[in-house]
Amino acid sequence: MENQSSGANGVRLTLAIVTVLALGALILSVLLGPEYIQFQDVSLEQVLKLLVNLSVVALFVERASYVIVRLTYGSEDVKLEKEIKSLRQNKATTRAGSEIVSDSGRMSGKKLRLSMSASFIIGIIVAWVGVRCLRPLMDPTAFGDLVNPWQRNLFSFADIMITGALIGGGADGIYQISMTVTDLFKFLRESMDRDKKPTDGQ
Repeated sequence: MENQSSGANGVRLTLAIVTVLALGALILSVLLGPEYIQFQDVSLEQVLKLLVNLSVVALFVERASYVIVRLTYGSEDVKLEKEIKSLRQNKATTRAGSEIVSDSGRMSGKKLRLSMSASFIIGIIVAWVGVRCLRPLMDPTAFGDLVNPWQRNLFSFADIMITGALIGGGADGIYQISMTVTDLFKFLRESMDRDKKPTDGQ
């Protein structure tokens, strides 16, 4: 029951934060009147190259977060693994089986939280240094001509946060995005070909 209540509190807190951020963005857009940032014309190859580069970075970040988790919980993890192995082999253990299983579940939760936190923080640092996912898609001339410097700074902040979350989410997530982008470009190309056929016939 405690886990369920804490989980519900976490969901409510997340929804509250998202709502506040959405309202804040709406108020800022009304008061400051940001200009439209134009996209540049990009090909499928350019988008996939960007995603491949981010995937490589994400793989390094995943490995770094794995090392951090092993350094933090390595000794406890090894001890638990030995106890679980002894329990499966019906050998005598110093603790009850239910206690070992419970500790194993808590340990998995701790490792997951630390891994996700470390990946996100490292991803933010990497993005802050200069690796970005949104900026390469923007038209450089239109972006440089923005009248309000606050919009460029706020865009850079959003780009850093999104890139950090994307890298922190791991290479698998970026791979899923690349598959979706590939399917989207294929669908658009087929739609354009279908639209051209009647014109060619005339």
